[in-house]
Amino acid sequence: MAKSRGEHTFQIKVNLSPTLRHKVGILAQERRIALGTTLRAIVEQYFVMEEQQAEERDQVVGLVGLEMARLEKRMQESLVTVSERVETVVAMVREVTKAVDEFAKSYFLHTPEVPTGKAQIEAVRSGLRRHEDWQKRIMQK
Repeated sequence: MAKSRGEHTFQIKVNLSPTLRHKVGILAQERRIALGTTLRAIVEQYFVMEEQQAEERDQVVGLVGLEMARLEKRMQESLVTVSERVETVVAMVREVTKAVDEFAKSYFLHTPEVPTGKAQIEAVRSGLRRHEDWQKRIMQK
């Protein structure tokens, strides 16, 4: 094998277990190449696989990041929608609160306090009648 530019050759002594030595020896025989060449091919293949796995990891991380960004955007949009709806409900509750307050003020301004006794019973009857009349008018609208 010819050296490419910038490639350096050096020797490494490797102690292999008998089982691993046997497996590498069989692989070398099957390929009909020297044991050293087989080891070099194994090391080169290892680094190629490492690079491929790193690229695959980067792709997976990229896809996960993309999905997370999409999910985050949908959550933000939902939050804005919910916030707008809550603001609408809060505004409606404020209006109802003002109306109830005005009603209570009007009630206290136009309804005299009734002393206990027979006058109080008549006042309760009158109040119930007025309330019933008011409900009928509301239902007619």
